[in-house]
Amino acid sequence: MQDEKIDIWDFFHDYASSLSEATASAYLKAIRSAQPYLTKMKSPAVCDIADWIVAIMRSGITLKTASYYLDNIASLHNAAVREGLAPSSDAFKTVKARLRALSSSRNNASCVIEDSETVLSRLRSIIRHSGRQTGDTSLFTDLFILALLDPSRGLFKTAMLVKDDVELLPEESQEIARRHLSTRRKYIFPLLQSASTPRQLLLNIEGAIVPLLRQRGLPIYGGVSATIETLWALAALECGFKASEVVATLGHVPASLPILSLADAAPIPDYKKGAIIESTAISLIDDPLQWHVMHLRQGVRMDSVKRRLEIFKDELTAPDIYYPCEEIARKIGKKLVYKEKPLISDVAFFRCRETDIYPLFQRIGDLAWCYREESASGRPYSVVPDSAMMTFMQTVGILMPGMEIYPIGEIPLTENDVVSILGGPFIGKEATVESLLQNAQQTAENGKQKTDNGKLTTDNVIPTIVRLRITADNGIEWRVTLPPHLLRPVVRP
Repeated sequence: MQDEKIDIWDFFHDYASSLSEATASAYLKAIRSAQPYLTKMKSPAVCDIADWIVAIMRSGITLKTASYYLDNIASLHNAAVREGLAPSSDAFKTVKARLRALSSSRNNASCVIEDSETVLSRLRSIIRHSGRQTGDTSLFTDLFILALLDPSRGLFKTAMLVKDDVELLPEESQEIARRHLSTRRKYIFPLLQSASTPRQLLLNIEGAIVPLLRQRGLPIYGGVSATIETLWALAALECGFKASEVVATLGHVPASLPILSLADAAPIPDYKKGAIIESTAISLIDDPLQWHVMHLRQGVRMDSVKRRLEIFKDELTAPDIYYPCEEIARKIGKKLVYKEKPLISDVAFFRCRETDIYPLFQRIGDLAWCYREESASGRPYSVVPDSAMMTFMQTVGILMPGMEIYPIGEIPLTENDVVSILGGPFIGKEATVESLLQNAQQTAENGKQKTDNGKLTTDNVIPTIVRLRITADNGIEWRVTLPPHLLRPVVRP
């Protein structure tokens, strides 16, 4: 065997260049297409090759051209095998056979993919405006969306969710579910679950959802359950996930996306499947919850804004409001009287969807106004990133009610652990734990940090800090120290 250090792609380029001009041009096109995807070209796996073919077909390459590219790369790989640069592999033959079967099938393998941009745009519009619906339209639209955001649960199990399940759902799904909760009902959705067989329940749901989707211009791929899987798979592919990862997350190939039958299910752990579902859900929600800033008009107090929101609580979704105050103690006679003093008297932060801002300020516009990117009507509303809000809360030492931070020493870190930095000037960077430092004057038995109504308090806190080693992109290392609550262990597959 020749020198294993020879890059196989260099060999492909040299080999292609030695052929006739027309053949070399065809081979080089195939090389440019395949190289970003086939990183383990010496021993390519079926799923890697299939992921490449699906990706280029999503970009507009026809099945015929994709087959031609595959033939050219297979020929180049065979040449490398003859030169002793790569072991023999049946992976290309396997994918070729699947492509031939796909080509001869009556199903048009690319028709859904060609329409995916339009379809997903309409789907996002449905999700974006779902909170404006009423009656049965709201009920079945939200049921459809909730099933779509986590297709691993399926339509039937989504319909059978009970109130106790709400807290286990992701934040976006919780908001959808809470629109339909009732103290008089066990299930989230009022679908007469106890009086129906599973088959009857699904038939009733499909009968209600199909006309809703058709009315909004969404295609029906066989049935509602099949439609949910197909739409989710298209969204996951658009997010950049590989075909093999999409198939593995769903557990099978959606019937209306036969092109995914090229791929084997990738061997991925459950936590990665969860991450794929979560990332795809976020990509579909085109109107995410974000932090914005309101400015109270002169002479207006926050209590007035909250009273106004209470008046209109049945007409709009009240935002989460962060208006940090500190307690000031004053002695009047022999008694201590506590009074709250806002840190910034005329500014409050609020978290809601962009589509909720206009209805909100229709009701409170005489009390406050919302900051925009520029001081002119029609400009986008200013957004404060979640990371910046968390850093601000931690800096002033006042959290939102219901929020928690990790007590010092609670996260079990050891030397050489890889962590992600959650706050401060190094937010988003990864670092390696070099050492753990503690103040020797305080004891581990008494160290405790807690929150009291969202405010940080300390009882004999051990000021544990972690010394970190950060490596820059240019290879230079530097060291920082941070408290453990700003660190999250990084789990590698």
